[in-house]
Amino acid sequence: MSPSLAGSIQSLSAASGVVYLTDDTFSTPDAGPYWGEVRFTFTGGYFFEQLEPEDEGYPTVQPPGSAPLPKGLRLAWLNHCRASMECIRQARPGARR
Repeated sequence: MSPSLAGSIQSLSAASGVVYLTDDTFSTPDAGPYWGEVRFTFTGGYFFEQLEPEDEGYPTVQPPGSAPLPKGLRLAWLNHCRASMECIRQARPGARR
């Protein structure tokens, strides 16, 4: 946590994720009134299998709190990577395919 952010926290509840901020608007960016609260929620993000079926350790156990990566989102990411690599190949015609 950055020192400026640490100085703007009055109290927090790790169990609920609620953070109460101080009214010190002169030394930290304005985060709202002193009685304001912000809730931070971290779910662990998305998880997708990175191993191939023939790799040791396959299948990987999904980390707690994570959500499976939707198939459409993974397909969009793979298509983006494929398009990026194609642009690189066109820019460097002699590059190996």
